[in-house]
Amino acid sequence: EFDPFYETRHLLPQLFSENIVQIAVLMVAMVSLTLINQVSELWVTLVSLVLFTIVLLYTFVKYPKGLKNRYNFNKNNSSLFTILEYVRNNPKKTNIAFILTDNQCLNHHGDVMVKKMLEENLKKARVIHLDSVGKGSTLQVACKIQNEDLADRVIGAYDGSLKTFKRVVESEVANRTSLYFYEKAVSLSVGELRQDDFVVLGPQTPNDTDVDENLVHEMARLLEKIRNQ
Repeated sequence: EFDPFYETRHLLPQLFSENIVQIAVLMVAMVSLTLINQVSELWVTLVSLVLFTIVLLYTFVKYPKGLKNRYNFNKNNSSLFTILEYVRNNPKKTNIAFILTDNQCLNHHGDVMVKKMLEENLKKARVIHLDSVGKGSTLQVACKIQNEDLADRVIGAYDGSLKTFKRVVESEVANRTSLYFYEKAVSLSVGELRQDDFVVLGPQTPNDTDVDENLVHEMARLLEKIRNQ
C-alpha cells in the first residue's frame, strides 16, 4: 500500500528497482575482477575487461530504465482508461487537454516540462491530476489550501458509489507533489481510508492486475461534469 503524496519517501528503493540490472552486472563484475586479479596471465584480465564492458553497455542500452513493471493496472493504467473512456463519450469536445507525465516518483520531470512549455495556458486552466483511480472504496480529492473551492466543486459534482474525502495538503507536502507545479489543481485518487490515513492498496505488486470498470466509468463521468461547471 502507499500514499500518493509520499511516494518520494521510497526514493532509494525506487532508484534500486529502476537500475537493478546495471547494479547486478557491476557487482558481478567487481567480484569477478577481484578473482581474475589473482591470475597472473595478463591476457585473461584484458579479455575479461572487454567482455564485462560489452555486457555492461548492452544492459544500459537494453534496459535504460531498469526492468519493466508488469503490475501497474491501477497505478498507471487506470488513469489512461479514464481518459479513453472520457474521449469515447465526448469525441467532439475541444477545450480539454490530456497530458501524460513521467518521473512522478523521482523528480517530476514531466510536470516540469509541462509547466515550462505551457506556462501561460496553465495560469487559466484547471488541472485535474489522476493517480490510481481504479480500485477502492474512497475517492480522495487533494488540494492546496488556496484551491479548496475547486476541491469542493469536484466533490459536489461526484455522484458515484464511492465515499469522498477532501485532503487539504500543507505547502511542505504539496511541494513534493504534482500540485506544486499548477496554480489551480486537484489530485484524484481512489483507495481506502483508514482513520485519517488514505492509502492505495497493492500498487506495482502482483496484486495490481485489474481495475474496477465501474469506477473508470464514474471517473470519466466526473471529468465531464467538472468540465461543464
